Amino acid sequence: MSDLAKAKQPRNLYPIWTAIALFMMFIFGYVVPGWGPVTPLGAKIFGVFIGALLMTIFTNQTFWPALMALFAMVFHGYLTANGALTGWLGSSTVAQFLFLTALSGALADSGAPVVIARRLLNPRITGGRPLLYIFVYFMTVLLVSTLFNAGTAVILIMFPIWDGIREAAGYKKEDPICKLMLLGTFLAAMGSYILPFKGIHLATISIVRGIMESYGLAFDGAAYFISTTAVLVGFFVVYTLFIGFVFRCNLDPLRSFNIDSVEGLSSAGSSFDKRQIILLIAMLVGILYNITVAVIPSSFPFYEVYTGVTATWVWILIVAVLCIFQVDGKPFLNGQQIMKDHTLWTIVCLIGAFSLLGGAISSDDLGLKTWIGSLLEPLLGNAAWPILIISAVAISTIGTNFMNGMPISFALSTVLMPFACALQTNSGINGTVLGAAIIFCSQFAFMTYGAIVYAALLLDREEIDQKFVWTRGSITVGVFIVVASILFTIFGYIL
Repeated sequence: MSDLAKAKQPRNLYPIWTAIALFMMFIFGYVVPGWGPVTPLGAKIFGVFIGALLMTIFTNQTFWPALMALFAMVFHGYLTANGALTGWLGSSTVAQFLFLTALSGALADSGAPVVIARRLLNPRITGGRPLLYIFVYFMTVLLVSTLFNAGTAVILIMFPIWDGIREAAGYKKEDPICKLMLLGTFLAAMGSYILPFKGIHLATISIVRGIMESYGLAFDGAAYFISTTAVLVGFFVVYTLFIGFVFRCNLDPLRSFNIDSVEGLSSAGSSFDKRQIILLIAMLVGILYNITVAVIPSSFPFYEVYTGVTATWVWILIVAVLCIFQVDGKPFLNGQQIMKDHTLWTIVCLIGAFSLLGGAISSDDLGLKTWIGSLLEPLLGNAAWPILIISAVAISTIGTNFMNGMPISFALSTVLMPFACALQTNSGINGTVLGAAIIFCSQFAFMTYGAIVYAALLLDREEIDQKFVWTRGSITVGVFIVVASILFTIFGYIL
């Protein structure tokens, strides 16, 4: 992280926020032993939720607040010691995250992202049409980030590739298009969040799923994938057109240049090696299973066997199979090593803490759901689906550019999903799409260092100045809000 980014960290206030968070987690429920429909236990769990939320918002700490929140739920008697461990480490969501992250890491380590970029970014594909080339470039970043599930790594790979394209095409760093391409590259890494079964957003998906289950509804993974993919692709269609026709960038240098002169691609192979092919096939098999398992009819041969594997165990099986085979006396995949190198324990803790807290808040026993509903009923109780979506998109997108989007998505999901569930029950609207809107828009973050953990990768570039961020960057945020609001609203009706 840059010195400027570090200077933005709230070091001096850390002890104060820590004291407030611990007070909320362990003492608040005794000072305020319930109110209205909220039971004494509900007040304690509410304090735990607010304490963990405050720490993630104001200090960027996530690991120990999540662990402390899990302990506090046991301390207050909401969960037994064994129940907390089972609900956390025994969660299918956590197991899925662990093994899929490991597989994604192995794929990234193999060098496959650079080969994908080289194959897709060949100008012969776009025939000298610069706007099409720009769009293909963004879709390449999107595809790579979707497969490899690591926004930071994808940005670190693709920024040098864009620098090579810029130099080969003859652009100067100060040219307007260079700023816009860097921003577009950064935002295209949001492909990491379009799959509903891998990534840090699983923590919020767990909350959404728990709330929907409390209403007797099921989280629709296919609707999540379709709507988020459409929103990101739709945004880049508009963003690319803005580069050409609104921001009026000079596109002539992109009409023809030599791909072999691009730094980072010139030395890369133009075809995949056997290891990369096998890992890509393994990843695609898992993705295909997760997509098809939700849509195949019950009349499908071996339906019970096929669906019985489950989305979690398919990734465990894939990793196990890859570990079985040996090449030159060594396992094709060193399971122990990849689990060691690529397990993100901070996210594992977040998934456990906030999924259990989300389930608690949405339960009928503690009274919190009833209380939150009564507060928002005058504003959103009779709100039409478009109003609900626009509210979620605008609050998520604007809020996440000033503070970390993950706690924003936790809070908004907890507050707004009950209204979506009611709409789904009464009118057939697909409530999962609201969850998708909250989760996805809470990652559209770049305007400040506090927006997202890797914002410094963009903001520290010498091309990116504050004037650009607050002018064309603000326009970009507005474009996204409009596109996301329209498409999420439509998909809520049709999916």
